[in-house]
Amino acid sequence: MMMIFSDLLGSNASDQITPDRIAAATDKGLTRPHNEDDFLSLALPGDKITLAVVTDGMGGHDGGELASYFTIEALSKIWRGFGSTEHKARDSEELLVDAIKKLNSRIHSVNDQLQISRAMGTTITAGLITPSKMIVAHVGDSRAYFCRGGKVKQITEDHTWVAKMVKLGNLSRAEAENHPLSHLLSNCIGASPVVEVSVYHHKRKVDDRYLFCTDGLYGSMSPKELQRIMKAHENPRDTLKELIYCSLRGGGKDNITGIVLFDA
Repeated sequence: MMMIFSDLLGSNASDQITPDRIAAATDKGLTRPHNEDDFLSLALPGDKITLAVVTDGMGGHDGGELASYFTIEALSKIWRGFGSTEHKARDSEELLVDAIKKLNSRIHSVNDQLQISRAMGTTITAGLITPSKMIVAHVGDSRAYFCRGGKVKQITEDHTWVAKMVKLGNLSRAEAENHPLSHLLSNCIGASPVVEVSVYHHKRKVDDRYLFCTDGLYGSMSPKELQRIMKAHENPRDTLKELIYCSLRGGGKDNITGIVLFDA
């Protein structure tokens, strides 16, 4: 198993997620020749906010990998150069959503100008962990979960055509699980000039656990197995290792990426 782990960069301020409470990793899986996923976990010294991001590129090695990488690098650069701590705490949500929309415009413009046969694009699920809450900005079918009291719940809603059909009552959840078009996206970065960014606000509580992941992770295990693993370990690194191992054991047909955060 070839996992690439990353430690959180930043200070040990008590009101942010500290390095010993977060783990991030990616694995290309067992069948894909390249890894089109990417991730970012970042808190700068003095900041009161942690940024956690997962992306899942599409369009093949020359498209998806580039779109995913470009998105992560651009967000990292924006975050590192963004103002004072007080300004960041107040305006970070607006900054993140605006950055995602601008990235969409840039990637779509490249697709349009180059007339790429397999247009590059990417999903993004990004979490801002502030002193009091978690703010999630989301496009596509990567996901954010939280675990509280041993129960895991999904924060985000998938931007897929099947999920839309379920919401409209045209498909049951059971039918959606095995639908052949279950991963056909209705919304992603790069596909059109305008992107819909869903934003979720989630109040933090002591002992909450969070997972940001691409579909290669959650798609290879049952919700019951994911819940078991999320509450089984004492630290995020062991939690993420088992989640990725379980995904590989389930077939590893896609790239696998996750970020696990333990609140305290």
